[in-house]
Amino acid sequence: MAQYDNLKDYFYGEYGTELKSAISSQILAGGSHKNISDLSIISLKCDEDIASNVTITLGIAANVVDDIESSISDKQFFIVTMKGNLDIQFQDIRIIEIRSAEHDELPEDNILSHFILPDIPLEQVERIGNELYVYYKKHAKFTEPSLSLEKIIDNMCAPIFFSDLTGDCLGRVNFVNSDEKIYHYDTKEKILKYDNHSAEPGTILINKKRYYDELNGEVIITVAHELIHWQLHQKFFKFLVILGTTTDAMNCSATISIPDDNMTDVQKALCIAEWQANTLAMRLAIPQSTVESTIKKIASDPSTYRDNAGDHMQACVIEFAKIYNVSPLVAKERLRQLGCDYVDGTCLEYEENGKKIQAAPFCFLPGSLEDDETFIIYRDEYEGLLHENVGFSELINSGGYIYLGYAVCILDSKYVDNKNGLTDYAREHADECLIKFRYKKITNTGLIYSDHISSYLSKIPEFNKVEIEGFKICGVNKELDEKINDDIEKYVDTINELKSRKCSTFANTLVLHMRKNSIDDSILSHRTTIDLPLIRDYYNGEKIPSEENVMALCIGLKLHPDFCYDMFEKANYFIKADTPKHLAYRFLFKYTSKSIDTCNAILEKLGQKPVPKKNKKRVLNS
Repeated sequence: MAQYDNLKDYFYGEYGTELKSAISSQILAGGSHKNISDLSIISLKCDEDIASNVTITLGIAANVVDDIESSISDKQFFIVTMKGNLDIQFQDIRIIEIRSAEHDELPEDNILSHFILPDIPLEQVERIGNELYVYYKKHAKFTEPSLSLEKIIDNMCAPIFFSDLTGDCLGRVNFVNSDEKIYHYDTKEKILKYDNHSAEPGTILINKKRYYDELNGEVIITVAHELIHWQLHQKFFKFLVILGTTTDAMNCSATISIPDDNMTDVQKALCIAEWQANTLAMRLAIPQSTVESTIKKIASDPSTYRDNAGDHMQACVIEFAKIYNVSPLVAKERLRQLGCDYVDGTCLEYEENGKKIQAAPFCFLPGSLEDDETFIIYRDEYEGLLHENVGFSELINSGGYIYLGYAVCILDSKYVDNKNGLTDYAREHADECLIKFRYKKITNTGLIYSDHISSYLSKIPEFNKVEIEGFKICGVNKELDEKINDDIEKYVDTINELKSRKCSTFANTLVLHMRKNSIDDSILSHRTTIDLPLIRDYYNGEKIPSEENVMALCIGLKLHPDFCYDMFEKANYFIKADTPKHLAYRFLFKYTSKSIDTCNAILEKLGQKPVPKKNKKRVLNS
């Protein structure tokens, strides 16, 4: 059988002649003198039937030629329904129905429907993961939160074996018989035993060297990954065999393939199947439905208590990993996935000059990070951002920050010790001194799904490495937040005081704003150019200022627009009138933070006289 990149080419190459003949026969049977000159399959849909039977619906475009006037042809569309059995590689395939159709009646065409891949929307993965966990818990009969490999083998007779897999292959599901040397895990003696049988189609093989000889802690994740393939992708595997693909197994690899539009349909389908297995493996191994109770249990466990909150947080992550029988890095990845941003500063291992370094863990206020943010940046990403981002380069070159090998911190003895590590204070207040980084999510653009493709199967230091595309300075953000909160508090307090009887007059209101803004009469006189004795007359209640001088006072006090309106009303001026002067003043309310000269320049452009109002001798105003 030839090798095909997609099912359309397969059905055309293997059954094109039969399809052309069957459509021509149907046309001739209707009394027409027309025949099919050529055809193309423009859409295809496969539906699961009983057992391994499949219903295939083809959308066909055909050039129809008149036998009498052979030069006359037109394009017509047909829907052809076929049935066949995947287990015997469609050797029994047959045409069930042919009917004429309009172009818009042809079956919808997508990769999922081609290969009977399940539709797993991103927003449903947690629910599906929980349901898969309940299924395995029921049939494998385990009670602990984590998957039990032993009970899945014993109670579900799952065909899981260990094998001497090569390269970066962590696990695989066979499509066809293979001659690999395989070992079954004796759950009673807790040892591997050589199995004299070949690895049959559907057999799950796990990397013996990595997970048994070296006792790597990620075996449950790889098993979960292969169980997803075993449960959801069996028919897809059979399609791959029919297409003659050179791949004889679905490999779980430490290298993540990123799909692109240049891939064949088979390659895209393989990426989707891998995405589904990667995404659901984490949810099956650490189901969302069990996490909350596990976190509560750990929170009350005295063995996790440490003097430094960063150490305590890391101890909690390590305990979480033990409960689910996964590595701490997998535990950290899953907790971040579930919105627990506070684990970002745990399990820090980076490499400098070929040497692995364990950095002291740190913590921060929960909720400090968005889903696409992290405090961690390793050497390659740091140097890439330094080279590509001018703002970041200027910040580092300013000397105010230091790169620690895994994070960027404010260069201050409060935060950085003499060994270029975080101080105890900084380790408990990372959101005060570390820069946040926003990472770019890798997406399978143009395909079915769009999600961050996790690299949890990769070895350190590649673990959790992502493409950084931006940064935030946490200290500045915090100062801005504090200023905004202060402004809000000040605004509310001022509003409450203005509503009280104490501020029923213009004089009392002026005194309030001078006090709130810490401005005395001499500063106000300087800012407004209103003579000092006149300002004293205003706040003593001896005189009411003109409209021009009320506007000048609002500028001198840098008042919020709401307070400007209040000042005019207290002086008995109807500022809401649509006169040119009042329209100009209302426009100026947005710029009271500017100087009196700037505001007068604005008024001049609006065709109004400057403020304050002066008499010819520049003495007392009224």
